[in-house]
Amino acid sequence: MQSSSTRRSIKSNWVDSLKDAFYDADDLLDEFSTDVLVKRMMTGNKMVKEVRLFFSSSNPFVYGLKMAHKIGKVRSKLDETVANRKFHLDEIAAPMVEEREQTHSSLPLVVVGREDDKKKIIDFLLSSSYGENVSIISIVGVGGLGKTTLAQLAYNDVRVKSYFELKMWVCISENFDVKIVVEKILESLDGIEFLPDSIIKLQNLQILRLVNCERLKQLPKHIKKLVNLQQLFLKGCVSLTHMPHGIGQLTSIENLSLFMVDKDNSVSKHGGALSELSNLNNLRDMLRIMNLRYVKNPTSEFEAANLKEKQLIQSLRLSWKLGPRYDNDSDSGPDDVENDGEMSLEELRPHLNLKWLIVFGCGRLLFPSWISSLTNLVELQIDNCKKCQHFPPLDQFPSLKHLTIENLTDLEYIESGINCDNALFFPSLVKLWLINCPNLKGWRRDTSTPQLLQFHCLDYLDIRSCPNLTSMPLIPSVQRLVLINASKKSLEDILKMKISVSQSTSYSISSSQLKFLYIEGIEDLEVLPEDLWHLTSLESCHQGL
Repeated sequence: MQSSSTRRSIKSNWVDSLKDAFYDADDLLDEFSTDVLVKRMMTGNKMVKEVRLFFSSSNPFVYGLKMAHKIGKVRSKLDETVANRKFHLDEIAAPMVEEREQTHSSLPLVVVGREDDKKKIIDFLLSSSYGENVSIISIVGVGGLGKTTLAQLAYNDVRVKSYFELKMWVCISENFDVKIVVEKILESLDGIEFLPDSIIKLQNLQILRLVNCERLKQLPKHIKKLVNLQQLFLKGCVSLTHMPHGIGQLTSIENLSLFMVDKDNSVSKHGGALSELSNLNNLRDMLRIMNLRYVKNPTSEFEAANLKEKQLIQSLRLSWKLGPRYDNDSDSGPDDVENDGEMSLEELRPHLNLKWLIVFGCGRLLFPSWISSLTNLVELQIDNCKKCQHFPPLDQFPSLKHLTIENLTDLEYIESGINCDNALFFPSLVKLWLINCPNLKGWRRDTSTPQLLQFHCLDYLDIRSCPNLTSMPLIPSVQRLVLINASKKSLEDILKMKISVSQSTSYSISSSQLKFLYIEGIEDLEVLPEDLWHLTSLESCHQGL
């Protein structure tokens, strides 16, 4: 057994060896930094300088060999030091590092004697000789000397405020992490109206995420210079007025979550048209195209987007508006599609691989011929197309699992009922939402055909604010039923239909019984219908206010 003093001696010697190795590494970094500064300072005839550099120790080839040799020696010394440790440092608990208190940009109440230092910093920042280069100035000193105060003085100076269009104060912790620093910088952009164009200097930038920057109006106008950008994630950036010209040149980009149509929608000096999407065929996952109501020439501009070639896109949202929270009623006018003629989506044909499709705010929507060809579609949402009166045959999507029809105020029937094959009627549909369709009377307009339609595997049915709905396909497999703001007759008809299917022996399918029922806002309902007592498998029944 080694005595405690012996162990301390071994540790002390090993720490000294480690310090020596780090000192060598530090010396090598100093040498490298000095060589870089000398190279920058060298002046003279370009040809002479190139010859001098070749025959000097600064020749890139010779210099590279020399530095590689020195780096190798330092690395070997570090490896040797680690290998020679005689005790288990990994068993020693790491000391707790106390996080430094976050600083802020506000000035203290009283500041004395910093005018000369402040002037030097401000003169440096405002110097025109630095052009567009990023200027960095370090304020070094022991703790409590007033480094942060000096930075606050410069940051809040009137000349600095008037010279720079954008200023940000970001506090760096003791645990320096570049990713965290960049995230803080982007977070502080929330609330300003544009991203600074200087961000294009980050030419190796691959991922740019802007989340909930609701007042952000503009992206950098020269964003096309971010040639390595692969992901541009824009979530909640609803105030964007347009996409920059040239964004379509970023052909390496794989994720572009949002494309905002320019309100002016002309070949203007600001915004890029839908044709910017034409060559971005590496796009994948999700794409949302917003403010389509401002497209002036839908046929040509929709076709120019070239969506049919984007085979990696899984989810597509086509929005004519932003949504009730963000749309300004004053924007509605004679050019608003909701107030004018029908709108066709024929030229917005996506690739057949598409799995999720959302159409929002299209007013008098004309469904395109390609809708029935999306055989891989898993989810379809039609929302806020208020003047839409006709649906194409939606019942034969082999893969469709979720269907939402919401805020279609003029819709009376979902399909005509002509040539409807019960065997192919929504074979995979699991969840169905019918929401705020006040004029919806039934699923089929044509009731002359004798066969009864049924959802084969529908598990969840949610009907809200459809008070005139009385005719629905049979629902033998529904286990969860939600009915809100409906008539008493609607509730009774749906329950009777469920009961009759459950008790019938004419269906080969073994039907599951209703297990969950939620009802709310049922007109003239004083007591629960007696038909509920026939649903013997009901586990939970709730009645809202």
